[in-house]
Formats: sequence, structure tokens, C-alpha cells
Amino acid sequence: ANTVQANVSVQVNPVNDAPTDILLNPSAIGENLPASSLVGELTAVDVDDSSGFDFSLVGSGTGSGRDNDLFMIVGANGRKRLWSLTSFDFETKANYTIGVRVRDSGGATFDKSLTIAVVNGNDAPTAITLSNNRLDENQAAGVTVGSLSSVDSDPGDSHTYTLVSGTGSDDNAPSASAEQHSRPTPCSTTKPGQSTVCACAATTSPAPATSRFS
Repeated sequence: ANTVQANVSVQVNPVNDAPTDILLNPSAIGENLPASSLVGELTAVDVDDSSGFDFSLVGSGTGSGRDNDLFMIVGANGRKRLWSLTSFDFETKANYTIGVRVRDSGGATFDKSLTIAVVNGNDAPTAITLSNNRLDENQAAGVTVGSLSSVDSDPGDSHTYTLVSGTGSDDNAPSASAEQHSRPTPCSTTKPGQSTVCACAATTSPAPATSRFS
């Protein structure tokens, strides 16, 4: 049998490959930031396209997009960024899930679920309590009135207390904190049934966060 050998050229025509990944950098937001705060920038991985991507939120309300309503995607000139639509509280919820779709310039799409972490911060105390608010008249100076404590959503915080001027501070001079002690002032001669009003501030540690109460 006769055989013939020949070189044959095969041309491979390019086709549009869909994106293969969606990245968000950074993917965390601090708690207590105002609405319209920047979360991070969205980018896509695509073997044949490095620009011209369009991003959108998909699957709102269920599954991977259950938290879509709390975020928005805004951008121009090929740069798309994720922004918050509310302020987040770490103690209420530490992670949020959104569904994102990227579409390349050829119309191919890729969907991915992204998680946004809420970074814990130091929350200010919300209240100060005094264990005892009654004092018999004619007590010696330095007698303990009661102990101060704070209501704080951050369980590991320690607190310091100071007397502050302003509304409610009319009787600050007779007492001193951290435990409330009487001083040799009109507190020692207060009439039975008469109230003494002090204004106090609590400061948390670590990272200063102060709340004022009276």
C-alpha cells in the first residue's frame, strides 16, 4: 500500500472562557462604622480577560445571598468596590454572607459566596450602677457608700471611674470613686431623706471608650 505523509495545520479559534474566581480585598469591616463605609475591592480571575468585569449581588434573601441587602457594589473605570448599607455590631453578629456574580466582557459569568467578617472593637459602657445609694447622716469621713460597676457589652473589659462636671454634678464634691467614699463635706450632715446627686464617667480598658452618666 502506498502511504503519504504530510504536515497538517490545525487552527484553534479562541473562545471566551468564563471567570473562575471572585476575590474581595479586604473582606472585613470594623464594627460601629457608619453606613456607606468601604469594605473592600472586588476583582476576578479570568484566563483571557483582565478587565471589563461587571459585578452584581445575586441570590438576595436566601442561601449565599442572605445578607445582600446590607451591602452595595459601586464603582467605575473597571474598579468595583463593596460598601456597607448599615452599621455592624460584632456582639450581635460576627459574619455576613453575600452572593456575588461577575460577568466578563464576553458575557460569561461566575457566581461565588463571599463572607464579610466584622472586626470587634471596644464598645463604650452603657450604664453605671452603685450597689448602695443610701448613707446614714453623721457618718465619719471616708466611710464606704457602695461599689460602682458598669454595664458593658465587651465582657473582658476593666473599668475606671471618675467624677465629672456638668449636668447632675451638683454633689460631686462630697464623694470620691472608685468605691464611693464620703468626704468631710456636707454629706456628713445631710438631712434624713435628702438625696445627693453625683455625675460619674466610666472608662474601659483596653482602648479608651468613655460614657458619662448621672
